[in-house]
Parts: sequence; structure tokens; C-alpha cells
Amino acid sequence: MRSLKTALCLPVFALFLATPAFSVTITNQDGEPRQITVTENGARSERSIAPSASIQVCEQGCFITFPDGTLTAYQGNETIVIRNGGPALAN
Repeated sequence: MRSLKTALCLPVFALFLATPAFSVTITNQDGEPRQITVTENGARSERSIAPSASIQVCEQGCFITFPDGTLTAYQGNETIVIRNGGPALAN
């Protein structure tokens, strides 16, 4: 019975590993901590990013409000930097 459970679970586990994990990576390039507001699936959360630090958010797409007031929608596969309190695409 145990080998049957193992045989049934292995394909599911392999599918889980093959599914790409998407998220938005945000790096704070400003010299001070920055606070962002993330709205994902209707839930809002505040996140603080230290200078030169990076975080990952938005596994299923979201809206992010940056310190300069910019509100931007993301799909969950972008790499963003914060410069002067606002978003910019990473080089």
C-alpha cells in the first residue's frame, strides 16, 4: 500500500517542481529605507525595504504603490528597482 501512495505522489511532486514560481523582485537603490504597499488578491500589506536590500512579492500579480505615489500593476515576473522613491526597470 505504501508503494502505491509513493507511486501516486511522485507525479504530483514532479509537477510541483516543474511549475515556475513567479514573483516581482524589488531592490531598493535609494540610501534610505523605503515603504511600499502591495495589493494582491484584494489584500493590502505594507513592506519595508532597507537600502540595497531586495524582496520578492506578488506571486500571482499585484498592484504596488511606491513612496513617490506611483501605483503600478505587475504580473509577477518583473525585476524592479526603487530610485528616488519610485519604480524603475532593473538594467
